Amino acid sequence: MVGWILVYATLANAAPCQAGDTDGDTLLDSAEDINLDGDCDNDDTDADGTANYLDIDDDNDGVDTNCEINFGAGYLVQDTDGDTILDGEEWYNTLDPTLPAGDYRDYNGGFTGFTCFDPWDRDSDQLINALDTDDDGDGHLTSVEGTGDVDCAFPALTLSPDGIPNYLDYDSDNDTLLDGTETFGDADADQLPDIWDCDNSGCADDTDMDAVQNCDERTLCPLADPYACGIDPDVDDDGVTDGLEIVNVLAPQNTDADGDLDAYDEDDDGDGVPTLLETGFDCPDGEAWELTFDVAAGWTHLCPLSGTIVTAPFRDTDGDLVPDYLDNDDDDDGVPTADEDRNNNGDWFDDDEDGDSIPDFLDAPDITTDTGSETHSDSDTDSDVPSDSAEVDSGDEPKDGGGGCGCGHSGGGPWLGWIIMVAAAARGRRQTSP
Repeated sequence: MVGWILVYATLANAAPCQAGDTDGDTLLDSAEDINLDGDCDNDDTDADGTANYLDIDDDNDGVDTNCEINFGAGYLVQDTDGDTILDGEEWYNTLDPTLPAGDYRDYNGGFTGFTCFDPWDRDSDQLINALDTDDDGDGHLTSVEGTGDVDCAFPALTLSPDGIPNYLDYDSDNDTLLDGTETFGDADADQLPDIWDCDNSGCADDTDMDAVQNCDERTLCPLADPYACGIDPDVDDDGVTDGLEIVNVLAPQNTDADGDLDAYDEDDDGDGVPTLLETGFDCPDGEAWELTFDVAAGWTHLCPLSGTIVTAPFRDTDGDLVPDYLDNDDDDDGVPTADEDRNNNGDWFDDDEDGDSIPDFLDAPDITTDTGSETHSDSDTDSDVPSDSAEVDSGDEPKDGGGGCGCGHSGGGPWLGWIIMVAAAARGRRQTSP
């Protein structure tokens, strides 16, 4: 009986699908009841908090549902052709309009990819990119060519990305030989495919200019496709180029001994703070920097909006000549950086015990006392057993020498004293009662 009551209550509270097409995406509301339970409110494919029948982009891939339906794309699948590029990134022309006309325009010289109902067809083969497994029509799968940008300033051998990712580039390495005439063979035996090799100089070359020779880089590469390491100067995208992280190819650096070489480790020192956030490369106004090659300076970090260059030296908070991204105690306060995420939420930047706007892991004196002086969080300045941080937490003064009991953390806490006093008083009243 209880089960029937629960079922009835559930059905009674369900919001039945209404007639019509509420979000105007050409699908009736009833057709957006994916689980077919008659309740349209509990169908939210992209988990964005908006039910499909109210959502103009059901799969959140950047293309409105009605447009995807019109062109036969999967309106509940973010990557219809399975080439690793989201439909939204293939639907619209995302190239820089200042590129040479021959690079910016479609293969036939036309323009597509500027409205929802005119999706991008880069190779002009009448198959839109979102449904095309070879977007640039060079005979190489989009998923294989990938999003790298490996052009050289041919005939110079300097890496010079042209702003067109390989899967959209008719000549990925800019060696004047179209990709359709090159293969993934390796004529110079440098472990770099000819299609991405603009110099054919062999193993001793350093195609991505990261101070690690091609063959060494491919040998160390942990990726399923070792070619990728040879054309990417910062494989782990942490802001430190591979050469600076490998140092010695015969004994490549693995600072935290976690099995992942620093060049392929997003947290080199294993302190919980990603290397990317410990380099000290910060652009004005919080904009994201871009790794850019300069013939004179090599790889630099460019802030595209301001034009500012941010580069070495790396941040070294405690001045011990070990950069923060390799230092497991950044501020040298005796407390490992890993232990200074005090609220255990995975964000080291919102822990600031003394309220001085400096995160604890970068702030050696991170406790402010009642008298305004500062102390290390795990010190015990007045030698009364509880640490300074424990006393601050419990409302005691960590430098008073007054024997703060640390009850906020042991021995039953400050409430224990009150309980004992109240119990004693109650006992006294019982003994004197007539």
